Amino acid sequence: MNEGFDQFGEYDTTLSVIAKRAQWTPDRVYFEEIGRDVLTFAQFHALILTWAGALRRAGVGAGDRIAVLLPPSREAALGWLGAASLRAMEVPINTDYRGDILYYMLTDAAPKLLIVAEQYLDRLDALPERAPELRTVVVIDASAPVPELGVRVLTGEEFLAGVEPADDLEPPKPWDVMGIMYTGGTTGPSKGVVLPWGTQRKAAETMRHLGPQDAFYAPFAFFHGTARVPLSMMAFAGGRDVVRERFDTKAFWREIDEHHCTVTTLMPAMGRWLLNAEPAADDRSHCLREAVMLTDLAEFKQRFGIKLHCFYGQTESGNPIVRHDVQDNFRSCGRVRPGFAVRIVDEHDYDVAVGEVGELLVRTAEPWIMNLGYFGKPAQTVAAWRNGWIHTGDAMRQDADGNFYFVDRVRDYIRRRGENISSFEVEALVAQHPQVAEAAAIAVPSEHGEDEVKIVVVRKTDSGLGAEELVRFLIPRMPRFMVPRYVEFVDALPRTVASRQIRKVELRADPVNANTWDREAAGVVVPR
Repeated sequence: MNEGFDQFGEYDTTLSVIAKRAQWTPDRVYFEEIGRDVLTFAQFHALILTWAGALRRAGVGAGDRIAVLLPPSREAALGWLGAASLRAMEVPINTDYRGDILYYMLTDAAPKLLIVAEQYLDRLDALPERAPELRTVVVIDASAPVPELGVRVLTGEEFLAGVEPADDLEPPKPWDVMGIMYTGGTTGPSKGVVLPWGTQRKAAETMRHLGPQDAFYAPFAFFHGTARVPLSMMAFAGGRDVVRERFDTKAFWREIDEHHCTVTTLMPAMGRWLLNAEPAADDRSHCLREAVMLTDLAEFKQRFGIKLHCFYGQTESGNPIVRHDVQDNFRSCGRVRPGFAVRIVDEHDYDVAVGEVGELLVRTAEPWIMNLGYFGKPAQTVAAWRNGWIHTGDAMRQDADGNFYFVDRVRDYIRRRGENISSFEVEALVAQHPQVAEAAAIAVPSEHGEDEVKIVVVRKTDSGLGAEELVRFLIPRMPRFMVPRYVEFVDALPRTVASRQIRKVELRADPVNANTWDREAAGVVVPR
């Protein structure tokens, strides 16, 4: 029997693949969560059916939304896959979310059930008032009596005890909804992207050469595709998905070898942290064979001697541009994959000449490999799909050989440590300070790769607000990755004459200057 993608039909998705592997190779290890016991394909499949049964008993059915607020773990994966088995829509929540941003998601997606870890319970202090559609909270790891939350509360033991596995369900097909992934907004709050299962399969196919001998090292959160795609990749490959709660530079190479990992993804900051470590004689003595990276490819390849791949993608578009086994031209993110069509256009959606910079547009040439729209937001869906193409908001150029090069971000979102950050949301939280008149958030290039967050603030009349005071006000109110590194106070923000919109291009012209306060230089630490 051939291993890998060739074993499966065109309608197979992650859940049907796991079910088949549970029959074909039941005792083969599939899911390794560092620090816990491993799970075979048969064990993992049985847990999916148990979780589906528990969710069904709790009142979840097709079309319902459930929210998941859990650290990277088997429970985070099982909440997603158990809900999908019922044709319910799982909504993963960033574990840094709190306050207004958290409650925005709980009202925008309107889940009827929330699965949460005990460590996040203190964020749920106003559920009946601020999340009126929520009926049940499952505290999956509750170790003590759970506080009153104003809704039905179940411990993990109560949720799972005596459950009949839901073994009467058909696995989802590519056209069935996989879930709702929220992505950073640029002109308003974050939007929930409705994704069919076909998007997950298409993403997994980017590494279809992997097989049962491979193990994917995935120190990522399950509210990101960076954790979900490896789980699907290794299901199709018949290999192991090795999950870790967060990336740790000091533990990286040791764990790669301890778990015999052959492939991983390295976000820009992660690759830079590994390169910043002191060179060693054994830099090429490790199990890692290949990695997906976006930056620093030449330096990383030379030092660590591994095969590198480069992908471009986002939640809405999937990953339409790829490059395998990069040997030269390290600045290009690749060429168009089969199944996708792309264009580079001007502000009116007309094609620019080869070599010129414009916005990247994407659409599908295959069914079910891109998003189904924004949940509950038809107007924004139409705008994003203007003229039948997804508008990525990313500036690109293409050379005469068909290679694509990422240039900049067209819209005002910021990318920091692998997180897409809505400047709108940063500005809204900064504006909550009683001494702030208005604020603008911009991206500042980081020495670690990607961006740092800067806020440019206009204080209210006679205010003596300082930068450190403002940042300490923000720390408990926003995710840690969103907390600004840079703060600058100005008398007024530059605006266009006609529309009075803030001209952020002027703010970016000299982002770190004599008037810019640096949180890191000041020694202000954002706690985990």
